[in-house]
Amino acid sequence: EGDKTERLYFRNYRRRATGVRIEIPNNSYTDPLNLLDFANKKADELGISRYTGSVWVVFDADNNKEEDLVKARKEAKRHKVNLIFSNPSFEIWYLLHYLTSLSTAHLTNDDLIRTLKRYIPNYDKTVCYFRQLEPLRDNAFKHALGLNNFHTSQGRDLISKESNPSTQAGNLVKYLS
Repeated sequence: EGDKTERLYFRNYRRRATGVRIEIPNNSYTDPLNLLDFANKKADELGISRYTGSVWVVFDADNNKEEDLVKARKEAKRHKVNLIFSNPSFEIWYLLHYLTSLSTAHLTNDDLIRTLKRYIPNYDKTVCYFRQLEPLRDNAFKHALGLNNFHTSQGRDLISKESNPSTQAGNLVKYLS
């Protein structure tokens, strides 16, 4: 659903011979339920079986309400769609590439961008950082797993407002790699 960051990052996987098709909706699909609807329609249009293929929806916490996240989890499970949720935003995936130690402290999006700029000083949502991030990807996998394990151990659903900071972006990156 991201207007810039996610599109720039995942567009790099279109260029690889993975047999993966990446569809990016227009900007009117920003909430998880509309994104799921778009993904389901696109999967049906392309003849993608949820039993032999896979469908993924990528979105941020943004201004989503908790009740919409609960509905999205249920709908995704019913339609066998994988949800990739980043909290507070997709930039957490970028930041996890650089960290040397893990912090589970709650982050506002402003805090996240400010911290990310320590590692990418001129960070701009309209610039692709894929090549810069790719060599550090194992670090991001490790830290994303650490955050997700922390939230799970606290009884938090990973696709909820409570799971700040966290991301499941690594799950999709592993699938695409």
